[in-house]
Amino acid sequence: MKVRATLLLAAAAAILQTASSAFAALSINTSNASEWTATNGIVTLGMSTSSGSINQLTVTINGTTTNIFNTTDSSGLQLYGEYDGPTGIMYGSTTASYHFVSGHYLDIWTTTAPSSTSDNFGIQTHWVLTANSPDLYMYTVFTHSASAPATNLGQGQFIFKAGDTVFNSIFQANTGPHNFGAFNYTLPTEYAQGQLVAGTPGRQVMPEVIDYTGLASPGNPNDPHFIGKYDFSTYEQYHLITGEYTGNLGANSVAAWFVNPSTETLTNGPTKQSIVSGSPVIPQLLDEFISAHYGGGDYVPPQGVNSSRLFGPFALHFNAVDPATPNLNSMYQDAANSAANDLGFFNYEGILLANGYIPDSKRGNLQPFITDTLGWSGNANNNVVVLSDPGKDFQQSANGYQYWGYLNSSGNTTLYNVVPGTYRLTAYQPGQWGEMRLDNVAITSGQTNALHGLTFTPENFGTAAPIWTIGTPDHSANEFENGHNSAGQDDRQYSGAYNYWQELSANQGKVVYYATAVGSNAATNNLNVWPANQWQYFDPGLYAGVYNSNDKTTDGYKYIAPSYVTNAGGPGSYTGQPWEIHFTTTSAQQAQGQYVVLSVALAASESDLIVNLNGHQLIMKDPYYIHASDPMIRSGDAGYYGWAALQFPTSDLNPPGQDNVITLSVNHSWGVMYDALRLEITNTSADPAVTGWHDYEFLYGNTDTFPNDTLGQN
Repeated sequence: MKVRATLLLAAAAAILQTASSAFAALSINTSNASEWTATNGIVTLGMSTSSGSINQLTVTINGTTTNIFNTTDSSGLQLYGEYDGPTGIMYGSTTASYHFVSGHYLDIWTTTAPSSTSDNFGIQTHWVLTANSPDLYMYTVFTHSASAPATNLGQGQFIFKAGDTVFNSIFQANTGPHNFGAFNYTLPTEYAQGQLVAGTPGRQVMPEVIDYTGLASPGNPNDPHFIGKYDFSTYEQYHLITGEYTGNLGANSVAAWFVNPSTETLTNGPTKQSIVSGSPVIPQLLDEFISAHYGGGDYVPPQGVNSSRLFGPFALHFNAVDPATPNLNSMYQDAANSAANDLGFFNYEGILLANGYIPDSKRGNLQPFITDTLGWSGNANNNVVVLSDPGKDFQQSANGYQYWGYLNSSGNTTLYNVVPGTYRLTAYQPGQWGEMRLDNVAITSGQTNALHGLTFTPENFGTAAPIWTIGTPDHSANEFENGHNSAGQDDRQYSGAYNYWQELSANQGKVVYYATAVGSNAATNNLNVWPANQWQYFDPGLYAGVYNSNDKTTDGYKYIAPSYVTNAGGPGSYTGQPWEIHFTTTSAQQAQGQYVVLSVALAASESDLIVNLNGHQLIMKDPYYIHASDPMIRSGDAGYYGWAALQFPTSDLNPPGQDNVITLSVNHSWGVMYDALRLEITNTSADPAVTGWHDYEFLYGNTDTFPNDTLGQN
């Protein structure tokens, strides 16, 4: 966002300088009532006036024209969404319109009227061209009238599907906090994938995952057997662009890049993960602005008022191998650099402005000055500050604008070009427990709001060192077994790529972890014996023909499950044992206070977590219907993050030096995904009414301070 303030005059000058004969290339042809065509001299498109989708697309660079779509498959560019439960693709537009400013731009769109039988939203899908530009812009507007029934938008994305003879590879960079660098994936064609599945029944082990067991799986660096669309997910915190190209780049080879010039109309904050490939192994690009993948809140329009929600603009940027961009890395950088020009242009797009886009001249800035009582990290990527919907965890921010940035080691930053309004400010540091939250932060047009005197206090309940800690509170399960590959990157692979019950066979299906030395057992201190996910059931779809040529089902796991699993009813019936944490305390530690506080941070959850300390039970209630997130089956290490402080009286501990046992049990098949656990003894209660912190769930004596919600929504 910072660059926007310096681009305003430069963008205006550039528009004036090029408003000459170059703009003669910009034109639209509406003679065909069912499909309008438009060109800007580089990009030529055909838009269906009934569906709003782009069905024809050619790009001319360096005198070479490339037909991006073809007639051999279902290629195209379209808006897709799910709503009201869901009901599917947003087709059926009834009117088409355009706005042409000679010497400037062309905005062409379709409008879908609300329908009580489908979505209750009015939907506009916009495509924008400027002359001689390799960019195709897109945005969408959802309207909801005061008299319309309640509805919600649970998923929204632009899908770009080129002909599979044009592109066969995906390029990503910096896809997560542990995944910095470039990632290239060369994928099979749609035809080859279809033949594989059709010729070998059972290979499609779930809707998003193909089992390549026994075959080469091109381009998947994590695992040679499984590949799916969730392998290409990315954290929005680091996501700027994703590209699609032909693997063997030659002269004039074209690449296409989805570019997000701004974060402001994305949803659910910087930790939200989105998918960028729309189908397993088929080269498809997605620009996803809202979804429940990995957890996330829906856009729910307010009732009883007329409302409008703009998503975008986003850009599809084209470039080609030439002297200026001779390789893939330079093509990527060219696409990334295009975002600055995009932001300058948006200030002058009249239809976009009429639909709610706020120009730079009417925006403001925010300068927070925040002290960390333990000191901010020297890694700026770890010092995150977020503006989002007021009164909500930013993971649920879906109705308003959102911005984020990074505090320097002094705790200072500036968020530029923020739309005026009232926000919640959140600051956190992965590696420390808790968040600083400040509501009613006002942004005023034309002003910089400086906030002084703010403090982030890591939420440690005791003043003494913890009795023990397992994992790192960094909103991720990366450090645990199955959470990372040999390079330390997130292990983005289908759960069938590992044998979970075999990993736990030494203790017949449970973890036995010695957090401190107990008797002859030394402290474990090894996270490779603690799986990232605690499953109740584990029976991944595996193509059985690899193990038995006569078996064409996806029940292949039964052939490799450990004997203790098969003897107890088989993979589909066997449930795991409670996990155990063993530890001792000293007299001095027990004298620290009257409370034992167990902090449990979950990177994701779809189950109750039943916790016992020496037989005294507390239950973290199932967030399945509130904040369900399932990275455990979607090739991820994190979903909707939350944590709980479970408080026991110190009298529940065994005498000093004797073994204490905490057990952890789940009661839903997908279980929970761990982020970190910590045990403290303190004389101050962890009750939010005492601490003043309200970003965790508090359980004490089988009570819950958030009985209608869980995991620190407030």
